[in-house]
Amino acid sequence: MNSQVVEKVSLVREDENISYITPTRNPLSCTVVIVETGHNIWLYDTGSHSDIPAMINSYNQAEKNINIVLSHFHPDHIKNVSDIHFMNMYQGKNTLRYTGTGEIVTDDLYIDDDIMLHIFPIASSHAKGCLALEVKDICYVGDALYPATGPQFRRYNAGLLLEQLRQIESCNVKYISLSHRTHFKYSKRAVVRWLKAIYKLRGANEAYIYL
Repeated sequence: MNSQVVEKVSLVREDENISYITPTRNPLSCTVVIVETGHNIWLYDTGSHSDIPAMINSYNQAEKNINIVLSHFHPDHIKNVSDIHFMNMYQGKNTLRYTGTGEIVTDDLYIDDDIMLHIFPIASSHAKGCLALEVKDICYVGDALYPATGPQFRRYNAGLLLEQLRQIESCNVKYISLSHRTHFKYSKRAVVRWLKAIYKLRGANEAYIYL
């Protein structure tokens, strides 16, 4: 019997356009970002917590279309997709294998919907086919900057980490947002320092960096 108490999610307002649903550990569910424009709702991930679909579908009462951007294919980020009434969905091709529907994003995609949304593939050791979402002065990256994990290892692919650094440095934003964290918005400068510090752990000519 699972003795852990099921955590509750809550909706937090970031500004007049952006809110987010808090992550949980039991069940494991990611941060869900909600971007509200004049006519549409844009979700970055859908989480896996059972309370999230009702929170999202309530926006239908305002007669706004719901569009989804999926960061990657792990269940804590996509499980609720089938329970949300959406119009369009954007994802990497690896994620499409799990959802079976929606548009594949293979290059920079700019959507002007009152505010500009920039959806683009981002290199990642954590999962193949990750997508990032840039809105206003924030770039949402999901789990893309985290290492690959296994029963006995946590590691970065050194080449992918360098590509990540190039992409993060080139983002025209002030902040980077990482999923699963209570405080999940960090200055771009701090994130770049963090990734560079990890890369310095690389052994000579080693393809992987183990933590």
